[in-house]
Amino acid sequence: LRERLYNTLFFIDIDQSKKEEREVVYYDAYKKFAIVKILLGKGARNSAISLALKLCKIASEFELSDLYVDVLRVLRVHYGSMVGERKKYLFYSNQLEKAFKVLEAEILAEKYYIEVAAGYVSSQSNQNLVDLADRYSKELTEILKTKRSYRLVQYSYFISLMRYQILNDYYGLLEICSGTLSEFEKRGKLFTTSMRFGIN
Repeated sequence: LRERLYNTLFFIDIDQSKKEEREVVYYDAYKKFAIVKILLGKGARNSAISLALKLCKIASEFELSDLYVDVLRVLRVHYGSMVGERKKYLFYSNQLEKAFKVLEAEILAEKYYIEVAAGYVSSQSNQNLVDLADRYSKELTEILKTKRSYRLVQYSYFISLMRYQILNDYYGLLEICSGTLSEFEKRGKLFTTSMRFGIN
């Protein structure tokens, strides 16, 4: 029964009228990447690559970093070892290297967020948590000077948010919320009113 439910979930059509653009794109893009992998496995390479090229633009535009890296890997293999188009291989290889660095930064930020959140939930020493959050925030601030993505900013925001919550500093909390909200709103369609969307 559980397997049937999983299969049904894959084909559920999202009610787009109740979702923000980023959410609709997120679910649709991951579903389509699964199709790309299935098509490749079935030997329908031309159809798979055609869809992968469209996904590549979407993943880049909406800063879906992990998906972007996966799609770029597919394209690099295709143009490098399957059809031997060196110019396209070099292009996607270069894009992959850049995208992977952003993804690495996101993964690091995710780790830092989890460590602070775990301490907050388990009621560890407030001062130790504040010190930890400060250290992580400073490191992420430096990273954000050269790399920037939706999720990287999001994790950095949550770490700063928890710091002010631990200190019961509501003025600081309001300031960080206002500043971050303003930044996300400037990012247009990347912004969702549900700030926790994408933390998974």
